[in-house]
Amino acid sequence: MSLREGLTNKKFDKRVIDWNLRNGVITQAEYDQHVQGLSDEIDESVETVVFREKSAGKGNQDQVQ
Repeated sequence: MSLREGLTNKKFDKRVIDWNLRNGVITQAEYDQHVQGLSDEIDESVETVVFREKSAGKGNQDQVQ
């Protein structure tokens, strides 16, 4: 895949959407149409809970969601 093809495939990627809107790669209307076309996949989601140790060796864990 060429760089141009990769960028075209990623024009609605969350990581670059703001840049693409600011620089005229896509219009707000194109973005809105794309978002409206996305399916709601809430039934396919899985809740994830991550535990990490607190810093400074306190030994306690705090919950991050």
